[in-house]
Amino acid sequence: MAANIFYRTFRNMDGPGICLVWNRSWYAGVRGEKVRSDSFDQFIASKLFFDPAHLVVAVEAPEEKAPNGLSDGRIVGFVHGGFGPNQEMNGCDKSVGYIAMLIVEEREDQQEIRARLLYEMEKIFFRMGIRTVFAGAVYPNAPFYMGRLFGCELNGILENDPFLPQILLRNQYIAVERHHILTFILRDRLSLSFGQRFLVPQVEMVTPDDSSFWRDQANSPANRLGVPIERDWWEVCAHSNMEWNRYILLDRNTSESIAWVGASVMTRNGQMPLLGLHHLYVKPQFRHKGFARLFLTLVLNQLQLQYHTCQVELLVSERNTSALQMFTGLHFEITSTGNVYRRELPADFPETFQLDRSLEKGTEVHA
Repeated sequence: MAANIFYRTFRNMDGPGICLVWNRSWYAGVRGEKVRSDSFDQFIASKLFFDPAHLVVAVEAPEEKAPNGLSDGRIVGFVHGGFGPNQEMNGCDKSVGYIAMLIVEEREDQQEIRARLLYEMEKIFFRMGIRTVFAGAVYPNAPFYMGRLFGCELNGILENDPFLPQILLRNQYIAVERHHILTFILRDRLSLSFGQRFLVPQVEMVTPDDSSFWRDQANSPANRLGVPIERDWWEVCAHSNMEWNRYILLDRNTSESIAWVGASVMTRNGQMPLLGLHHLYVKPQFRHKGFARLFLTLVLNQLQLQYHTCQVELLVSERNTSALQMFTGLHFEITSTGNVYRRELPADFPETFQLDRSLEKGTEVHA
């Protein structure tokens, strides 16, 4: 029983304690990534839509009060909620709540603390009038914890997570989406197939920073791409820590855009940079014609030319079977699988926390 644990919302000085919880957690061991408090401040707390009222910490009260009064105890867990973008992508949609992260340090009463943190976040959403809550947000509804902080894109609650799935299922959550992270160690240039070599003369790959792309003032970027180059408000805010390169595949004859994708450097694992591919899109009329695979081959070869050896990651929904087939054909491998969970909060949502005592049985502390 965690009798000496209390729960409160985020304070400005909580960053180091939150990072210590992450760095001691199962997730940090799986990802092999440590987080510093300045990174938390830069990539999480500084975002325009960050609200301290939606970040709840579990604090272990000290036996004796700190003489300076600056600390009320040691943070042992936290839960962070947020919102996805509205339809115009220029603000937050506060009709649905997303639990972006729930982490507790490994200890005997960890499952009780997780259950209480989950309840505290649900209660905040319920009091806002929100009834639909998702746990394990994925793009575009993932407002926090991506990019240089915790890797590429989030793919939900990992299926091999030994703690969260059982907590969620016991609290009436159901798995509604399944997503994979695919990874490829890029060491050499990829060769083009005969069919791809046939398509190459028909297309041109450019980026908005390509000098040749801007040379013809009459042929403006907007006219050539058919889409705006600048990212919308949500992209700028949610991915503020990413320096993007956007690659665009154009039809040489019509200058019409065929496909585009973003690439960013998130972390460096020793001498090997970790690159994320984001938001690959191929126009419907160009699908199933070989353009997507050709485009990705050209992008990967450009990345290999720039970074030599690198690790490339991307997020793919399990429902997108054609994309999964294409990426596995390019030697990508599934390295993690996660689920998005959903719960509809009942009208009689309790005002006080009630612990399911079955959570206290069989709790293991993992090394």
